[in-house]
Amino acid sequence: MLPLAKNSKPLIKPKRLKPGDTIGIVAPCLIARPESMEQGLRGLEQLGFLIKRAPNLYSDTNGYAGSIEERAADFNAMLADPDVDAVCICTPSGLHAAQALAAIQKGKHVLIEKPLATTVEDA
Repeated sequence: MLPLAKNSKPLIKPKRLKPGDTIGIVAPCLIARPESMEQGLRGLEQLGFLIKRAPNLYSDTNGYAGSIEERAADFNAMLADPDVDAVCICTPSGLHAAQALAAIQKGKHVLIEKPLATTVEDA
């Protein structure tokens, strides 16, 4: 870990992603549509990355990717999986910061498709 500045916490820096690493795709909120996700995932696969899709990624439970319990289980399983090197967080912007911090604390790279947060303070 690298120090940032005086009185700051050390920087958590996972190893660099490389072909063969696994990216976990989880949608712990609204349903993910295969037609909008798979093209991008194919692009990551063409770059040599392995893709692990959460079990409920394409589930539709009243517009959400599974029940609250299923979505939480999907997210927590990705963070706990030692084979997953990075997670792609596909949730509304207001949830990104907390989920990204949880992933970073587990040593995962984080890919976010929208802003990190909705305010500068949260970012």
